[in-house]
Order: sequence, then structure tokens, then C-alpha cells
Amino acid sequence: MKKIVLVIVGIVIFVSVVAFQVNSNLALIISGLPQGGDLTQKELVFRANLFGVVPVAQAVLKTGNAISGTGGKLYYLTAEAKPLKIFASFFKGSVLIESYVDIKTLNPLVFRQKMFMPGKADEIKEVIYDQKNNIMTTKGVKRNVLPDTREPLSILLNLRNMDLSKVKDFEMNINTNQKNYAFKASVMPRLLRTHGKEYKLYIIKASIFRRDKNPYHKSFLDITMLNVNGKNTPILIKVVASGMFLSAKLVDLK
Repeated sequence: MKKIVLVIVGIVIFVSVVAFQVNSNLALIISGLPQGGDLTQKELVFRANLFGVVPVAQAVLKTGNAISGTGGKLYYLTAEAKPLKIFASFFKGSVLIESYVDIKTLNPLVFRQKMFMPGKADEIKEVIYDQKNNIMTTKGVKRNVLPDTREPLSILLNLRNMDLSKVKDFEMNINTNQKNYAFKASVMPRLLRTHGKEYKLYIIKASIFRRDKNPYHKSFLDITMLNVNGKNTPILIKVVASGMFLSAKLVDLK
């Protein structure tokens, strides 16, 4: 019996290691994308893997269409995450986040988070940013924020538009709730040759922490950007937060 258990454990470990390697293999991720296509104007489809192994959800990131707003031209950004069908009987909810971003400054003006659960009232959180006066308003409460305060979608938009070849270290401000957070990152360039082609990549290693230095509110991200036509497209995102590890790889374009 012990031998059977050891064999099963060994198989599980082996499969997990292989799955982790496959899900993190940049050459495999790139080879699965349309060759020669314009990655910068697409809807990006990610597959989220718990611990980098177990596929649990799919997320669609719409990278930003220009629209007209009261303050001028804006980018409308969305990201929607749903559990995979295999988990539909256990969890049927979804999350949608939206952001309206100033096209000149790439700073958010409005951020919304919507959670949908069957049989329950939708949970909606809205944050309005007054970037000129460094104030954010949520649920009627005004709070002071730091200059150029952003949220996840506008941070990603900024990363996609940065000239990462000229950046080694940088820092951004985040606030979507109450406390001011920092997004502190370093950039490492990398060239990857696969299938006879050379690809320019940038690995962004970031930590997110509260400005008041609270040690219990900290997370870490690794974002791999594929540079195409001067634009950066995220192809692999790794997140460590609250003792959990989650990776998301780009699997399709719409």
C-alpha cells in the first residue's frame, strides 16, 4: 500500500512540475500566438493557473478603445474574469473591472469593479479620481491621494506604452480603496530565440506595498512583456499575494 501511495505521489509531483514548466515556457507561449499579427490592438485572453499548475479561470483584457468623455478623449479599459467550465458547478460568479483613462496622461478618472454572483445582488464599487486636486471619492467619501494615482488597468496601460529599453527602475502610485500603495519595479531586458526568430522581451519584477510600510499588505508580480512594433504586450504574469501563487499566460487573441 505504501508503495502505491508513493507511486501516486511521485506521479502527481512529476505532472505538476511538467505543467508548471509548460505554463511558464515563454517560447511555447509565443509560438502559440499568431505570427506576424498585430498584438497591440487585440483583446488579450489569459488562462489563470493556480500555483502555476492548475487552470482555474479565464480572463479577457480589452486593451483600450478611444472614446469621447466630458474631459476630452479617454481610453476605456476592461478586464473580465470567469471560472473555467470545469468549475462552473462550484463557482458561477464573474468579475468585471472597468477604467476610464485620460488619453494624454494615462491617469484614471473613473474605476469600477463589479462582482456578479447568481442569486445575489451585484456588488459594484466605483472610484472617481480628481487628479488635479489629488482626491479620490468612493461611496461619497473623499480621500487624499498622491499625484498620478492609478489602479491596475491604468498601470498595465502605462507599462504597455513605456519605452522599457530606457528604464531600469520606476515607481507608481496606486489607490482603489483607502490606503496609498506603491508599485515599485525593476526592468530586465531579454532576447529569446525560438523557431529561427529572435524576440525582444522585458521582465518587470514588481512589489506592491502600502506607503505606510505596513508589512502585512505586500504582494509581488513578475510581468513578461513581448515588445512588438514598439509596444509591450504582456504574455505571462505571475502574482504572489496572501500566501497564494497565481500565474496567467496569454493563450489567445480576439
